[in-house]
Amino acid sequence: MPSTAETRTLPGLVGPLARRLTSMAKRIAVVFAAMDRTEHITAEQFQAAVAIVNYGVGSLLHCFGASTGDPDADRLLRAVRAARREGMSRTEIYDLFDRNLTAGEVNLMVERLVDAGLVVQAKVPTGRAPRRVVVDARLAGQP
Repeated sequence: MPSTAETRTLPGLVGPLARRLTSMAKRIAVVFAAMDRTEHITAEQFQAAVAIVNYGVGSLLHCFGASTGDPDADRLLRAVRAARREGMSRTEIYDLFDRNLTAGEVNLMVERLVDAGLVVQAKVPTGRAPRRVVVDARLAGQP
């Protein structure tokens, strides 16, 4: 769970919902200051506001997790995570959808997952042309 109310990139549906965390915390702190009848926001009031915002972000992550809002992208993300470090090739992705998606649709879906920070694209050496795979971003760079 986030420890501060700084603006951050969060995965899937949560990212757009949590973009303005700092401004939300400031507004809540202003309400606390008004309720306490103080002229300025105190550190204690701001810390309380940050705690409320962090609780909200934690709730969003619990409810939505890494959901993208796109059922096909969510299905692909689950499959990529199940594939672990091997990731999934384009052929495996097409097979996942029974070859009912165009290359453009698959590319757009992968691009959205990459932009959300949920997957990365990698090249795996094969002795011939490298195999392009989509891998869970949480596993990228791990041995």
